[in-house]
Amino acid sequence: MVALALSVPAVAAAQGDEAPGPQWQSDGFDTTNLGTAGWTAVSETARGLATIENSTLLLRASGDLAADSWRRHEALHLSRPAPDTDVVMRATFGTVPTVEYEAQGIAFVNSPFDFLRIDVIGDLGGDGWRLQAASSTLGAPVVHASSPIEVSVPYDMQIRRDGDLWTVFIINADREATLAASFVHPMVVHSYGPFATSRNTQGQASFIGIEIIEGGGEPIIPMVIDEIRPLLQGAVVDNTDEGPAIVWTTDEITSGFARATARDGSFTDLATPDGYDHRVIFSDAIVNEPYDIEIIANDASGNASNEVITNHIFAPPDVPVIEIYGGRDRVFGFTGDPQPTVSITGIVRSPTGSFSIFWKLDDGEFQELTPNPASTRVIDAGEFSIELEQDLISSAGTTMVIEAREADRLEDGLLEDGTPGQVLVEGKTNSITLQLSLFLPLDVGPNRIVSWNEQDLDKHAQIANGGWHLVPGGVAPLEPGPQRILLIGDQSWSNYEVEMAFIPGEVAPAADAEPVLPWAGIYLGWRGFDPVSEASNEILRTAGGVGFGQGDGGVTVAGVRNESEFVANTGPVTMTPGVRYRMRAHAETAQGGAEVRMKLWIDGQPEPDEWTIEYFNVGAPNGGSLALVAHRWDVVFETVTIRPL
Repeated sequence: MVALALSVPAVAAAQGDEAPGPQWQSDGFDTTNLGTAGWTAVSETARGLATIENSTLLLRASGDLAADSWRRHEALHLSRPAPDTDVVMRATFGTVPTVEYEAQGIAFVNSPFDFLRIDVIGDLGGDGWRLQAASSTLGAPVVHASSPIEVSVPYDMQIRRDGDLWTVFIINADREATLAASFVHPMVVHSYGPFATSRNTQGQASFIGIEIIEGGGEPIIPMVIDEIRPLLQGAVVDNTDEGPAIVWTTDEITSGFARATARDGSFTDLATPDGYDHRVIFSDAIVNEPYDIEIIANDASGNASNEVITNHIFAPPDVPVIEIYGGRDRVFGFTGDPQPTVSITGIVRSPTGSFSIFWKLDDGEFQELTPNPASTRVIDAGEFSIELEQDLISSAGTTMVIEAREADRLEDGLLEDGTPGQVLVEGKTNSITLQLSLFLPLDVGPNRIVSWNEQDLDKHAQIANGGWHLVPGGVAPLEPGPQRILLIGDQSWSNYEVEMAFIPGEVAPAADAEPVLPWAGIYLGWRGFDPVSEASNEILRTAGGVGFGQGDGGVTVAGVRNESEFVANTGPVTMTPGVRYRMRAHAETAQGGAEVRMKLWIDGQPEPDEWTIEYFNVGAPNGGSLALVAHRWDVVFETVTIRPL
């Protein structure tokens, strides 16, 4: 990582005896180097380079595809500490984006996962420009404004923050000011500064100067503006024979588009003409593929509204929809051999709510998936897990077909003679095809770092239950549902230590009379789900679980837990959503069981000398893989480090 800095001189204090008010600070970049104070330029090596040349700040973005400026603030940027107050900022640009997705602008930052970017970006196809304002919170981006603009160099971007209201003007070389955006976005600001990013090709942004007044003040270009965002309503997505139909209305004439983003991050933009009523067909949607669909409406004054519809799955109308957690092309074994079986997990959503699930491998016969009545594994309605013995999956590839078959039903209708009565309606069927393969490399033992930098989750971990997906810098449950379990490593592991960072989110509501209270953490020494007999409901084989969750009376505690409750805990603790914590834990085999220990502390604070909790788990298995667990608790697990004891 390269760290640079340049000075930002403040103007002189106000004259006279009056108390000084907010003062302009400016930087014309007229030094010969980046200096020693004020701004700090931060960039990973691959992101680009920041320099001063001929009284101009140059940010040369490398076009690195790995740089995520959409969900995480990873673009090449300058930063300076800032008070969380009202501010007016004017940046003068000497360049314009020249290719699609090249962008230059200003970012207001709380953390790398919580920021607002306001920028001029090369429009689709590289023809023209858009003023874009977008925020990201815990990896979830939201577009506040995205509208076509005209720019000519040099031009100014003026940004004003009044509490939660943000206003953006573009001032071209002819000094004509155009209102480009006005929107509401509450956030805490710890720093701000210019940034540049480019996708696929190298880009360059030049900043001739930046002026700032903190603590409020009159705008540089005062004028009466339309600050009312269009009212976006009636947003729905309906499946049709041609594809998902995305429909919405606004209370004034607007332009806009809908962006459909697939699980792999690829997206399709669908533009609509100006008007009140909007409808667009996503004709390229893939059957049974889940999409997040964001709708954006822009009025003539640059005000924008948006709405996001998550996890919409396209299927022909009125048939059961099948979603496979982890995708349809699965490769097992990259991380080792974490349990005796592989788990194919997913969910079926049926209009009737009455269906059966069948599956087969290659040219075999269909088998009905019948849940074991003695199983205590917690799942939501419609969710399923198919456990396959490893010898059923070939390294050369095995084809799996899963079908959801609705039951026939009686409905009110007309009989053959035309009289009213109950008629038999045949249930509909939908199917999905998966490609499975198994690759088990020689395990090198519990000595690895998992940084979640691959695009394929199977290359990091193996899903054992529920849905998971990669997020910037980590991994998280697809939705905060029941018993989400993700496996790392090998059954042969024993006597190892785990250190990791994680960010807890909100607790999700539990199902009625659910036996397991919300919790999140890890299982050490995971051996899988035991076959359940009529005599036993035990399904988890593990040396011990450690983490945090709700104890009796809904009080949050940290400690060691078995399958359904904390067997030892610290008493009440505070777990603040959005705050990064660190955990160190290990399980050491001993006669008759395993010694389990854990420390838990806030990231950035000193690690405690003593263990937060210690517990001897009688009868624990002799080691096993590592399992990340989130039960009804939204949490992002970041880098995981495993070391032998």
